[in-house]
This record gives sequence, structure tokens and C-alpha cells, in this order.
Amino acid sequence: MSVTPAPAELPATVALSSRPTPDGEHKRVTALYCELAEAPTLTVVLEPEVLYRWLQALAELAHEVMQHYDGTLRPPTSKG
Repeated sequence: MSVTPAPAELPATVALSSRPTPDGEHKRVTALYCELAEAPTLTVVLEPEVLYRWLQALAELAHEVMQHYDGTLRPPTSKG
């Protein structure tokens, strides 16, 4: 009777290739996280409308860059 080694004992390429894969598409994903430095200070220094326009311009620029690489940009979220 032969004993098959546990996946942790196999080389990574063998362990990955021996796992069953679900039906569907596999894509490489790159995630980019961005946090605005000194955001609390900006909310005090800038008028709300000015800050909003500045953030909109930043989001539009990020969207253009992401489109160039066939990526997507999720809506901004807030930590609080």
C-alpha cells in the first residue's frame, strides 16, 4: 500500500496542480488601496465644495488610469 504525501509535503507546483479547480474563469487580480493623507486637515482648511471638486478630479484621474489597464474602480468607502 503506497502512502500519498500530504499537500504540505509536496512542492508547491505539484500541490497546486493536484487540487481540483471549480468551473469558471480564473483571473489575476491586483488590488490597490488608497488613503488620502491628512484628510482631516483638508476638511478644516478647504471649503467643502472645493474639497469635493478636488476629490472628484482625483477619482476621474484614477478611473482613466484604471481603464488604460482594463481595470475597474470601486466607489470610495469611508472608515467612519
